[in-house]
Amino acid sequence: MPKEPKIKILKARIPKTCVCPNCGVKQLFKSGDVYWKIVKDINLDEPVLLKVQIVRAKCLNPNCDSS
Repeated sequence: MPKEPKIKILKARIPKTCVCPNCGVKQLFKSGDVYWKIVKDINLDEPVLLKVQIVRAKCLNPNCDSS
């Protein structure tokens, strides 16, 4: 009989600064989108689902293509 999966919530600390992977400029962190994603965790004893907070940063560089 399969066990019901446990759900663990993971919420990371939002950084004060970040580096844009497109232009390479280090800048203050400006939050873009925030959403939750559920992923499976590999656990041999019992099934576990991880609810992970995803935070997308927005580049503040006006010359950057990703802004």
